[in-house]
Amino acid sequence: MKNAKNNNNIEVPLETYHPRMSFEVLHHSENYKKILYLINENKLHHALLLCGNKGVGKATFAYKIAEMLLDNTEKSIKLIKACSHPNLLVIEPDFDAVKNEYKNVITIDKIRTINLFFNHTSFDYKNKVIIIDSIDLLNTNSINAILKALEEPPKNTFFLITCNNVHKLLDTIKSRCLLIKFDNLNNEVLEKIIKNNLKINISNIGLNYLEYLDGTLSNLNWILNNKNKNIINDIEDLFINNKIDNLIELKNRWGNIDEYSFFIIVNIIKKKLLSLYKNNNNFKIFAIIDYITSIENKIFTINLDVYSILLIICLSIYDTLILE
Repeated sequence: MKNAKNNNNIEVPLETYHPRMSFEVLHHSENYKKILYLINENKLHHALLLCGNKGVGKATFAYKIAEMLLDNTEKSIKLIKACSHPNLLVIEPDFDAVKNEYKNVITIDKIRTINLFFNHTSFDYKNKVIIIDSIDLLNTNSINAILKALEEPPKNTFFLITCNNVHKLLDTIKSRCLLIKFDNLNNEVLEKIIKNNLKINISNIGLNYLEYLDGTLSNLNWILNNKNKNIINDIEDLFINNKIDNLIELKNRWGNIDEYSFFIIVNIIKKKLLSLYKNNNNFKIFAIIDYITSIENKIFTINLDVYSILLIICLSIYDTLILE
């Protein structure tokens, strides 16, 4: 994962904030009560599919359930946090130290470790837990392998699987699992996580930035980046102060923009447009939003770099709303 900054403005790898390091379940109390009831009644399904947007706490929730299934003792919790509990298998993408981020695929080799895990005698003859984070990263071969594993797992073996886009998941996977849906987080919960779990000074982010998180933590890394803060400030300058800087200065400040950043920036611009509409009911705003959406849909076919496309969007806003 990329770096975040702590209260002293020092960059800290976000690996420090791995979901297994905190078992605090915020905003998902109803899901927690439901699972707790099923565990206490000995009715828990062998495979839970935790579905919701990326960054809403599904993996943290999975580790919390794993804690409950694996003794729920101080010793067990320490082993889980150290990723060394003998009855827990975690399947997640490898970390790319060169790019300083996690890879976007889980290979078939990792899925094959499930059968080895099945064959190992459970420590103290208790429950065994497999966490897959996330199933969206499995390729076709890996999906076929996980299907076989889900069909007939050994007794007292539980799968906790996170999924960011359940609509793209095969029905054969969904039919073998109990689906648990996760809502986005509200700003109050986001602020608590950022301050208490990530130890980041909320004043360094600002309330406006919380709105841009869209109820998840998935874009937090991007927003914390100083270069990207400049982009957000320039966009706000356009809307608040009716100002757009010299194009050369803008490009120097923004630098290279990848496709991931493009969609975050476009979403921020749309939010600003909708907020502007609420204040003045200018229907030209919808025309601009439609225009932006059409560009989004053609992003992979337009023969322009993403910076140029964003510049066209900003200029169209300036021409339509500011110079009218």
